[in-house]
Amino acid sequence: MKLPSVAGRWFRWNAIGWLAGFMPFSFLAHGITGGHTPDLTPAQYTAHSIAMAVAAIIVAGAQRRALAGYVSLSWARIPLAAAAFIAASWAGNAIPVDIDPDILIGFLVLGCAVWLGAIPLKGHPLAAAVAILSFPVASFLIELALVILVSLLQFTPDLQANEWQHGLFWITVGGGSGLLGGWWSGLALLRMLPPAALPIAAQQGLAADAALLRG
Repeated sequence: MKLPSVAGRWFRWNAIGWLAGFMPFSFLAHGITGGHTPDLTPAQYTAHSIAMAVAAIIVAGAQRRALAGYVSLSWARIPLAAAAFIAASWAGNAIPVDIDPDILIGFLVLGCAVWLGAIPLKGHPLAAAVAILSFPVASFLIELALVILVSLLQFTPDLQANEWQHGLFWITVGGGSGLLGGWWSGLALLRMLPPAALPIAAQQGLAADAALLRG
């Protein structure tokens, strides 16, 4: 299926950005400070925060590039997205449950920090909900698939001590979330973009997108 241009750009840049952002995550988070228990040292907190900042800057930069020409986005969105992702992830990490709330809440924030407030939500409640929830839902489904897979294989991973397993996990969850979340949210953002506020070339592109969706 050929995606419309706006949704296609968003999908491609998210697929690239999330994979590129989370490929070095494990090395940055664990490469110097090593494996850890749930109680992190100050150095481990710092290493993980740096890893999150790098991932978020790459993802936010890719998302800003995807929307260039359709909405006006300040470069300040990128460091703000990184700060919000770090804060949300650590807040989620403090919740004592076993469903990785740090990933769900962190991906919720990272998935919409660049465009939220720049693309109007009014009049598109369903599309807005899909756009906001796409990345955490994608991450949940991918993690669920991984849990089922390791259960079938009767394999118990050690994500905190084994750097290779930790790295593969983040590449799979981050990259997979970029693919699924980018696809779903791209189609939602397409419906939310206001054609009248766009340049002529972008308006023509959205008209072509609408025709594809109707077809």
